[in-house]
Amino acid sequence: MLLLSVLLLSSCSKVRIENCTRLQVKGKVVSDAAVDDVDISVRAGDYSDMSSVPGNAGLLGEGKTDENGNFDFTSLLASDRMVVIEINESLSDSNELSSAIFFNDQEQKELYNLGEVNLPKRIQFNLSVENTSGTSDTLIYNFSFQRARKFYIWEGSDYVEYDEGSNYISIYRQIPSDTIRRLRFNTRANTTIEFIYNLGENPQQKIEIPVNSDNTSYEFEY
Repeated sequence: MLLLSVLLLSSCSKVRIENCTRLQVKGKVVSDAAVDDVDISVRAGDYSDMSSVPGNAGLLGEGKTDENGNFDFTSLLASDRMVVIEINESLSDSNELSSAIFFNDQEQKELYNLGEVNLPKRIQFNLSVENTSGTSDTLIYNFSFQRARKFYIWEGSDYVEYDEGSNYISIYRQIPSDTIRRLRFNTRANTTIEFIYNLGENPQQKIEIPVNSDNTSYEFEY
């Protein structure tokens, strides 16, 4: 039996609700991890930056998946705001799944059928960079990875994944006196981290690091 949403009538005071109009949200979460009891929420948002976290938007309705990952619930509809649908937005340490956020600022719809939403496992990856040789050369490196949160925007007649900003790139400069740096970040299972570095005047090198449940860390020594 599907769990229906809890309509938060208090949201009417935060956003403009015309005649407390309802919208229906349905779909199915698929993943290699457990898909039961996944949180889905509908919020009223107003964003120009798709990479921002919409947790402060007005909450309009909530639902959960059943044991098979299906969800189908009703929410209030804000007439003057973007519709933001968040699936598994909490990325706490105990949460096994990645998340997905859907934005629609182009049209008001009464039915949001998201179809199958693939949520890969969330991997907390540990990366360490250590000067074990005692070299006096400076190391400059960057790495890119797939974030544990996917963004989708409504274009024309369907949602499409929003690529810009989805990959996160960090650039670091490690001088000889820095012996070790440890980094921890969330990424998706079955993806690849690209680690690119220059040591002193040496040519640029690239290392591809696979990410999965058995490979959650990498130590780079130079």
